[in-house]
Amino acid sequence: MNEKKPTVLIVDDQNWNLEVLESYLHETGYKIIRAESGQEALSIIDKTEIDLALLDIMMPGIDGLRVCRILKGDEKTRFMPVVIVTSLDQKSDKLAAIEAGADDFITKPVDKAELLVRCASLLKMKKFHDERDHAYSNIRSITLFFSDAISRFDPVRFSLESAYIEMVLSMLRPADGEEGKPRYALIAPYDKTGFGKGALYSIKDSKITGKEISFQPSRLLLEKFNLMDRRDDFANLSGGMDDAREWLPDDILSETGRIENFVYCYTDTNLFACFNYGRKVNSYDVQVLKDLALHSMFFETISKQVKENEEAFFYTIMALARAAEMNDEDTGNHLIRVNEYAYEMAMEMGFSEKMATEIRYSAQMHDVGKLHIPPEILRKPGQLTTEEWDITKKHPLYAAKILGGSPRLETARQIALCHHERWDGSGYPNGLSGEQIPLPARIVSLCDIYDALRSVRPYKPAFDHETAYTIITEGDGRTMPEHFDPQVLTAFKRISERFQEIYLEFKDSMEKQIWP
Repeated sequence: MNEKKPTVLIVDDQNWNLEVLESYLHETGYKIIRAESGQEALSIIDKTEIDLALLDIMMPGIDGLRVCRILKGDEKTRFMPVVIVTSLDQKSDKLAAIEAGADDFITKPVDKAELLVRCASLLKMKKFHDERDHAYSNIRSITLFFSDAISRFDPVRFSLESAYIEMVLSMLRPADGEEGKPRYALIAPYDKTGFGKGALYSIKDSKITGKEISFQPSRLLLEKFNLMDRRDDFANLSGGMDDAREWLPDDILSETGRIENFVYCYTDTNLFACFNYGRKVNSYDVQVLKDLALHSMFFETISKQVKENEEAFFYTIMALARAAEMNDEDTGNHLIRVNEYAYEMAMEMGFSEKMATEIRYSAQMHDVGKLHIPPEILRKPGQLTTEEWDITKKHPLYAAKILGGSPRLETARQIALCHHERWDGSGYPNGLSGEQIPLPARIVSLCDIYDALRSVRPYKPAFDHETAYTIITEGDGRTMPEHFDPQVLTAFKRISERFQEIYLEFKDSMEKQIWP
């Protein structure tokens, strides 16, 4: 990539002075812009990115010192180098220039060698400042990004690729005139067996696309990776196509075309890379990429630990629910079906995906209190005696005790305790009515009854979908529409066919676990 040439503004009210300065600077390859007054200079600077300004002092209207003060007082231009070029050579004149904020002072007649050396030195300092400012800007962006990420961090659904790529691609800003050229970022996981499938992302005209790749690194890259000290992260930067060929495999090169500059870094488990930056990359970019990679890896580590705990949690509650069902006439598929009915109902009623999922895994705990009910009562054919029925009706209370007061199990506790309550207040164990009953319990109540109607019981055969639908929506004396929250009943009517699909899907299937 050809590096952008600096733009130098020369300002003087005498045309012949402008001609001299431009002729001296012409051989440097700088882009030269001329202005014949302080007002014209300020107008140009307002519209054009200037890297260095050469100002005469004695000009009509706004003189050079005032222009300098204005530039140094503006946040957008205060780091732009300003050189005062004047025939005034008194000590007081130099002090006035310094007081105005000038970065250097050259006396007329201008010595060409002195002019070129001082301009080159100031432009070099400006370049370092721009690179540092760009790096700081990226660091600030990363800080804000991860501050926001922490506030919305969902370790169960965390993706290293999405966290990394969202930030990195925002850093690959195109250079002027190169907005239509694609830029790329790569993440390639690594373990003791070597590199596996990676992901290659591109951004072009603000559109991000990604694809999975089978990453086979070059021999040189593999040697570097295997020989590096794993106690430290290793980073490298390179700037040309020849360097890229040393470590990028042919399939990446064919996908991306010409690579003009890139940055890459390693961690213990991943290779991160960005290439075709919209400017020449530097050591600041290496550090920014390392910091970003390490932050992402930190989130990934937390996410893995949480996911392991989540799996253990879901396995435990599923096992507890299964244990309760062992005493009952229901099969394990009853649990799965109620989970799925409840999830569909929650989504239909406008719950968030997260809350609908919580209701989904909590629903299977609705009858966990049956662990305390004697099996001979639960499996008794025919009608229960009054005493047996009174014992059975205590299972929601037992469930509440079993699930305890953990915030994580609060939804499950609400469902288990209240899923036999009825909207009209005729339910048990506490005779709650209306909105006294937690909404998740109102949802599961209908779902549980639908599945019970579809299943064989000692006192009834299994009903088909149409019969179950009619009983719930119109009533049969035992089950009545007023038992249900009207909003839940309306949602059921809208998606009742989905209940039928779920029942058929899990009717005779092998039991399986449904994790969020």
